[in-house]
Amino acid sequence: MKFLVLLKHDIKHLISNQGNVFMFTIFPVVMVLLFGFLFSNMYKGTFVSAYDFYGVTMIFFTAMMGATVPANAFLEKTIKEGNTRIFYTPVSRVQIYLSKILACFIFISTLLIVDVIILSLLGIVNFGGISILHIILLLAAFVLFLILLSSAICVTIRSEEITNTIISNSMSVLALLSGIMFPIASLGEWADKLSNFSPLKWVLNSTFELIYNGGSPNYVLILVGLIALSIPLLFVVHKNYRPEDYI
Repeated sequence: MKFLVLLKHDIKHLISNQGNVFMFTIFPVVMVLLFGFLFSNMYKGTFVSAYDFYGVTMIFFTAMMGATVPANAFLEKTIKEGNTRIFYTPVSRVQIYLSKILACFIFISTLLIVDVIILSLLGIVNFGGISILHIILLLAAFVLFLILLSSAICVTIRSEEITNTIISNSMSVLALLSGIMFPIASLGEWADKLSNFSPLKWVLNSTFELIYNGGSPNYVLILVGLIALSIPLLFVVHKNYRPEDYI
């Protein structure tokens, strides 16, 4: 019961941040429509339309930008008063950090899944029909990995500004190396080989395979891999999180 109260409080805090809501609702849809329109001629006669390409890449790119949200959930100055009250209540530290992690996961994944469903129902982006369920599951696993990665950095560094700088810069570089904006192979063979180590590229390749081939040979491996990578990050959070550091 106490955990549900904490979870409700953390979700309410995330929803009250208009910037966060805009990021996961309006931003990806606008970017898909804008890039789809601007680059539609470049994709004429190709297997993938501009709207399909940017529909997929912008959803996952937005998920990556969402990696900054846990920093707000753990470290934002406006929640210090609430953290102080929680610290002096009989609630375990495990419940506190799990509430924040789960709140971020529910908030980000729910809004992005709604975006995917809306873009699909309106016929703007092809998410592969029934394959959309597999894509949603892959998206959720990717979001979970990003949230735990960010949370692990948060509780280790304990600085919102430094955490956000590290996360935003690293995610931007990773996005570029994954070929979100342009074919990474155009930079040379070395860049193409380097991009193969990017989890984002694995996820994008699997998603496009699901859409256009009806299945992906690496889907289960990637899904399990994201979950496997998330487990040690959760242990880092468990080891380093101390409620008294956030009051």
